[in-house]
Amino acid sequence: MAIDRTLAACALLCCCWGALLGGCLNIESDCSLAGALNGKLCFPLVAGQHINVGTVCLQLVGQTLFVTYDTTSAVRCPTCSPWCLTEAHLWVGLDLDDLPLNPGGNPPPGQFPYEADIPFPPCTHTYTFSIPVSAIVDEAVDESQLLCFASLYFAAHASVVCDGDSETAWAGCTRITVQGNWAMYCVANITCPCKSSSSSSSSSSSSSSSSSSSSSSSSSSSSSSSSSSSSSSSS
Repeated sequence: MAIDRTLAACALLCCCWGALLGGCLNIESDCSLAGALNGKLCFPLVAGQHINVGTVCLQLVGQTLFVTYDTTSAVRCPTCSPWCLTEAHLWVGLDLDDLPLNPGGNPPPGQFPYEADIPFPPCTHTYTFSIPVSAIVDEAVDESQLLCFASLYFAAHASVVCDGDSETAWAGCTRITVQGNWAMYCVANITCPCKSSSSSSSSSSSSSSSSSSSSSSSSSSSSSSSSSSSSSSSS
């Protein structure tokens, strides 16, 4: 598991800062969240195990990961506006084994690194955490491992209220434990193209050849120019 963690961390570094040794391209123009629509990858926010109260969307912009809770797109309560957010807790990492768990094997949201107590009233429908990628990759890795993808695991918890009805909500994907509470986690994959070594080498060789040709052409042009100048002086 330690090896997997190191490789995953390396992958994220490769995408976000570029491992020049392998020509991995920069995240700002090439890396993205697999399956994202208009740059956002969204998961359902489920309350009480079966009520769709909104979405949790991830967006990768440069070297920052934005995680947004949004209840405006959900099915509304019968007698009120969209559900109101009163708390938000988030954990995100490269290894699911790093998710905080209590002795019973359940994740305690209060121990998640990102949290917000949202005043109520008024009713808040959206809340966003901004997380520097450097906060996710927290250990030294071997950048020569030319991986251009990483899996981000995250557990997004919220407390929501509607018409006096308060519910616990999770971004709904996979249950963390078969027994115990119904807390869930999700996975988002980062993808980015990466040039192969042979491709890089070929490109470099082609560039060198082109440069040599250009230099030769320049030399020829210079010689011609010199000849022309001499002829003009003679006249």
